[in-house]
Amino acid sequence: MFDRSDRIRARLRAPLLLAGVVALLWFAVESLVYRSGAYYALAAPESNAGAVVNALLMLEGQYRPGVRTVLVLGDSRVAEGFSGPLAGAGSELAFINMAVPGSTPRTWYYLLREIERRGYRFEAVLVGMLYRPVGSLLSDWPLAPSQDVALIGVSDVFAYPASYAGPAMRTRARQALLFPALTLRSDTLDLLQSPRQRWRQLYEFRPGFISYVPLYPGREQRMPQLPFSDGTVLDWSAVGAAERALAQTHLAELAAPIDPAIRAANARYLTQWLGAMAELAARNDARLIVFPLPRGPYQEALGATVDPSLVQAVASVAGAIALPVDLLQSLEQPAYFFDGLHANRHGREQISAVVGARVRAALDGRD
Repeated sequence: MFDRSDRIRARLRAPLLLAGVVALLWFAVESLVYRSGAYYALAAPESNAGAVVNALLMLEGQYRPGVRTVLVLGDSRVAEGFSGPLAGAGSELAFINMAVPGSTPRTWYYLLREIERRGYRFEAVLVGMLYRPVGSLLSDWPLAPSQDVALIGVSDVFAYPASYAGPAMRTRARQALLFPALTLRSDTLDLLQSPRQRWRQLYEFRPGFISYVPLYPGREQRMPQLPFSDGTVLDWSAVGAAERALAQTHLAELAAPIDPAIRAANARYLTQWLGAMAELAARNDARLIVFPLPRGPYQEALGATVDPSLVQAVASVAGAIALPVDLLQSLEQPAYFFDGLHANRHGREQISAVVGARVRAALDGRD
């Protein structure tokens, strides 16, 4: 026979009270360590959250009050393919490259919002855009929650998860918002298991990394020269095995079909987040400028791989300046790439010089 309800309540009172106390303590500890932002200073520099922290520390180290500043945002293609010092050479503009490898425009927006919150003044935000079709859904980019966890807060509790398309990614987004300790669990365990190694990363690697990035010259490797005829490789015999594999992988990616629905969704994604960035920039009396990244090392194989929906998405952003899509088309050669997506030293130098000149002209009213 079951107990009366009053006896059941009496037995449950103590464990429920204990559970409530534990929940409050957990929330307090999580708020103190994670929500306060204290933990992010300890995040591994090579982690996703650490890469965002690196970008903010880069800004902190390079920013000079009173100097006309251009913030440069993007992914690893911008990190490898753009040099702030080369872009600003001979001018009064300071270009600060804050590119976060593996990131997409949603992360750039939240990063820009954090920059504004910290009170930095800037004249323009420069974004590198690849106009090649993308086969994956950008709104469900898997790295985003672990990057954005350092930038979002409880005020984003509705809008941030809603910006993802699939239920699984929305769950991860809510977790990053409400339970950052779970999102950063692996990084935290690494810190607790190897505190000395993390100490070395933070106080030996990170300062050197941040001071070296503006001086980074780019990689010397270049993609192999391939003989093309009507977009078809004629002869692989003169290409080494490693280079052949790299080139073949890149060419296979170009040939892969892309769902039109994904193209359309990605175009809407760009319009949404670049538009939000343009509004943030305008609020700071600044402009959003979008420049085209070279599409790849083999122009013959690229053909008409400029995605018109992406071009239209960028062109439709109110208040943004879109530099010509073919601005860097002459660099779509193997001499300027070290793999299928990233510019080498020669490409980096050319991109920085050309884009830097166009940005200076646009901001000075000469373009």
